[in-house]
Amino acid sequence: MNERIAPHARRYWRPLCVVLLLGACSKGTQPGPVSGESTESVTTTPVALTAADTGKTVSLKPQQELSITLQTIGGGSYGAPQISSPVVRSIGEGEPGVQNPGGPRQVLRFQAVSAGEAEITVPHSERSDPFRVKIVVQ
Repeated sequence: MNERIAPHARRYWRPLCVVLLLGACSKGTQPGPVSGESTESVTTTPVALTAADTGKTVSLKPQQELSITLQTIGGGSYGAPQISSPVVRSIGEGEPGVQNPGGPRQVLRFQAVSAGEAEITVPHSERSDPFRVKIVVQ
């Protein structure tokens, strides 16, 4: 068979076969869903909100994460978040990054647990209107 391949093409033949063989072997090696399991990806893109998003309604999928970045310019600070329902749980605070000298920045992190609705309220020590967001987990 090598006699029919031009001499200058022989040096490419073996690497080409290896690449084609590896490509053919890698097809279909990703495991599929277990019987009864959803084909939808388990990991989803986190949702990021800021103080400007107060009053909004946000849809999440179970296990999807939500971060809320709140910053106080001037006096006062945001308090501990209050969650109205166990369909969403707090998973702590995130890294706020570089702080603004005008006031502290907080990153609150949450995760959707199960289908349902919840409201997250974060009070402020000097403002009458707290940060509020409605979460719908589907």
